[in-house]
Amino acid sequence: DVTECGYKMVSKNKPVSCHSFHNGIYYNFDNILPRIKKCFVWIRLWRSDFLKKNSLQFYNGIYFEDILFVIQAAYYAKSWNIISYVGYNYRIVPTSSTNDPKKRDKRDNDLFIVLENLYSFAKKVGIIKDNVKNKQDIFYKFLYQNCVSKNKVLDNHCYQTYLKIFGKNPALIKLRRKVFIQRYFRLSLKKKKIVLFGFNLWK
Repeated sequence: DVTECGYKMVSKNKPVSCHSFHNGIYYNFDNILPRIKKCFVWIRLWRSDFLKKNSLQFYNGIYFEDILFVIQAAYYAKSWNIISYVGYNYRIVPTSSTNDPKKRDKRDNDLFIVLENLYSFAKKVGIIKDNVKNKQDIFYKFLYQNCVSKNKVLDNHCYQTYLKIFGKNPALIKLRRKVFIQRYFRLSLKKKKIVLFGFNLWK
């Protein structure tokens, strides 16, 4: 139903980074969702009859519509093929809709709309139920990693929005702690400073 490839980030006609994934074919939501590293529609080829059969379409007029579309597709897909081939160049434009600081309020509001719609979808199809905790935790972790922890501009706002909708799920709290520790040590290594009880352990 879906084939996914790697991509390059390009700025001023020069590659900035390259992202490729391990080859594999996955056949159900529990296995597909953890393998999705980015919710970009443009790194994937979609079977038209698959999209039509499941009435998959974009939510008009909002940012982050890719997230909603990709997760819904992952739920309905019978097969999801990932290839290591790097087949797409993404050109970075500082003034684009996703980077322009002037459009931050709209991005904040639109992310809330996306999360609300995802929550409604997850309840409708049975992802969020007390008796399917494993599936539920996979879903929560995926949303946190893709909507919150990797979003540098909206991080705190996204996290608060996430909590309002999904509550303080134990999987989320554990993951949040892990991300905080990882970020602290990355920043500490960059500054060559690790402080514990008032002492710099770097020296």
